[in-house]
Amino acid sequence: MKLHTESIATGLLISCGILVVLVILISVALYRNYKLNKKLSSESDDYLEKLNELSTVSKENENKYRSALAVQFRIMGQIAVLEHLLNDEEVVKNKKLIQKVNEIVFGRKEGVNWIIIYQIINNMYDGYLDALKVQLPELSEKEFRICCLTYAGLNNTQIGIILRIALDTVQSKKTNIRRKTGLGKNSNLKEFLATFRNE
Repeated sequence: MKLHTESIATGLLISCGILVVLVILISVALYRNYKLNKKLSSESDDYLEKLNELSTVSKENENKYRSALAVQFRIMGQIAVLEHLLNDEEVVKNKKLIQKVNEIVFGRKEGVNWIIIYQIINNMYDGYLDALKVQLPELSEKEFRICCLTYAGLNNTQIGIILRIALDTVQSKKTNIRRKTGLGKNSNLKEFLATFRNE
């Protein structure tokens, strides 16, 4: 009987030892899992915070680009209106004055620096104009500018003022663009142009 009691005690002792080891192993596993989850949670929070910061910076940059573009368009329109108010004789007579105004406002005698306008739109719309030029190389420079201004949200009258061309000419150029791109006569050019956006 003593042997039987000793064997039960030994069995209980071994069982308790195994139970203690299991509790320790489970505790270690749970602790490791807790630490790993905490680390992943912290990394996830950091990542989300960085994404949020990037989003804020991106929106701030887009607003800056929009403001810069609006200023450029406003200046272009005002200069065009001033030139339009002069008759042909006055334009010829005041050619040097007009060149001086262009040089002061745009930094060049010829007027608008389209490279700057293109850069602003490219930055604002993630390389949009580069993609458009690659996809539609058959467009003339004037047609490309009309696409650029249309995509930027300007109407035909505003485009005519900025490009110093008649409203009929803008409409005619848009018809040519539709023909060259295979669009129907009544297709929405702005919607078509939106398909080239890289965003």
